[in-house]
Amino acid sequence: MKKLGEAWRSLPASKAAKFAALAEKDKARYNDTLKRLGVVTKEEAKRMKKPSRPKSGYMLYCDDHRAEVAATLKDAMGQAFRYTEVMRTLGAKWKSLGASEKAKYNDKAAALKAAMA
Repeated sequence: MKKLGEAWRSLPASKAAKFAALAEKDKARYNDTLKRLGVVTKEEAKRMKKPSRPKSGYMLYCDDHRAEVAATLKDAMGQAFRYTEVMRTLGAKWKSLGASEKAKYNDKAAALKAAMA
């Protein structure tokens, strides 16, 4: 393998391009075969991936307020705080939130849960 690696590195660019073209052609053939057989490639699986469960009321609240909290949490040099600091602040705000505001987000979460079922 070491000698093959050395041979590949010493190969002129024109010959290496020939092998790269063959590899691309073979990759296209392979992907066509997978599609014909109904097998999903990793890239397609990532694009098609759905959440395994709906977001909770807390996570919906975080989605709505994360940018706002991150903007307010800047150090003296204008750099944003770490993600953990933002989430810690959001958690404290969620705990201090009134029952009616929490209910709004929890109702949205329940609707998402019902839609996924």
